Amino acid sequence: MKKCLLLFAVVGLVMVSAPAYSQYVFLDTNGDGFNSVNPYTPYPHLDDVLSPPVRSVDVYFVTNANPNGSPATCIWSPNPFDINSYEIILHSSGTGSVTYGAWHDNMAFPTPSIRCGNFTQCPTPGTPGSDIWIGLFALPYQPAGKYKVGTLDITVTGVPKLDFASSTSLDSLAATQFGSTCRGQLDNNTITLGLDFTANYGTSAPVPVISTTWGKIKNFYRQ
Repeated sequence: MKKCLLLFAVVGLVMVSAPAYSQYVFLDTNGDGFNSVNPYTPYPHLDDVLSPPVRSVDVYFVTNANPNGSPATCIWSPNPFDINSYEIILHSSGTGSVTYGAWHDNMAFPTPSIRCGNFTQCPTPGTPGSDIWIGLFALPYQPAGKYKVGTLDITVTGVPKLDFASSTSLDSLAATQFGSTCRGQLDNNTITLGLDFTANYGTSAPVPVISTTWGKIKNFYRQ
């Protein structure tokens, strides 16, 4: 009997603390509306690799589906995964650099929601640094779905990589998340990367070009 009670307690703890493993966020550098890092992205597709000719990156939230396309269901309330705000942390790494320019909101969200920089993006455009934090919100909720929430201007040197992050030294409250009538694990109507969901897809790792015929062909089409 004690073993059964212990098993029920463990199962209950897992159910309470486990992320939803639904929703996902991704970057798109080539304008095709997909991300090549996601293993479920239909083939053929264009690689989302950063290089000096890339001058902007689109940020997408998919609030109501898993990366494989299956539906995501709110387990904390009967409400949908609608959206009325977003926050984004991006982190650059690798060989080279990414200088962040202006953020262009695509949701018509009017109100800045972060605590530093110009209160829409931190730091302000053009400031050196590996991280950026972006946030906006509105009072009305938009229906659940796939959204290009905005576009970030960038200047690239070398062959860096750009990824989402769940925290940053820019601010202790910074996160990658969206507001929703689905309550979320913290019961605060916010669906947060690393807490409520885990799937996120940044840019592809650069593929070195080798001195072969195939390598020359790939290099040609990256121009």
